[in-house]
Amino acid sequence: SRTASLSSTSSSKSKSKKRSATGKVKVGAAAAAEKESKSALSDTLSKYKKILPLTRLYITLVGLATLVSLILGEEMTQATLALDPTRIIYGMQVWRFVSAAVFLGAPSIGWLMSGYYLFEYGSTLE
Repeated sequence: SRTASLSSTSSSKSKSKKRSATGKVKVGAAAAAEKESKSALSDTLSKYKKILPLTRLYITLVGLATLVSLILGEEMTQATLALDPTRIIYGMQVWRFVSAAVFLGAPSIGWLMSGYYLFEYGSTLE
């Protein structure tokens, strides 16, 4: 008669191919789906890290400016991030040079298209 403990069966399974709940070897779509579900976040992060550095910085700043706009609201965001020469010269608010360039407005289809064009042309120019 054949007896085995749980530890010996789990170690033999880990040494062999991945198996389904029924004990059959996973092939094709099931194995691919398992790979995708485990690596979706790591795949996204690896794609983000592959973006050229200046373009990645610019896209990140666009995302942060958009997040700030969602938190502050439309009017307060315009007052805080807009390019206002009087506040730059007399108020020494030098961040307005950068914030005016990275604020694309509220999330919308136009925002997505602008972000896509920034990514494409930024990567090409860099």
